[in-house]
Amino acid sequence: MWKKELNFYDEALNFLTKRLEEVTYIHLEEKDMLKEVGHFQNQFIIQKQNSDTFLHDINADGYKLVEFAKDLRQL
Repeated sequence: MWKKELNFYDEALNFLTKRLEEVTYIHLEEKDMLKEVGHFQNQFIIQKQNSDTFLHDINADGYKLVEFAKDLRQL
């Protein structure tokens, strides 16, 4: 369930990143707009990093649960 949610948000971030690139191209001459674009680009990068971290943690915890269940069966 969590992985599906994270994948959904990753897809949304990819879509928004592409849209932001289009906005950047259209407004290349507007320095104030480019500052705002840079801000959003940084936010998207941070969100992607957080998503990757969560996915890694979910996978690691899943592995720990499998190992724990194996240990319980051996008792």
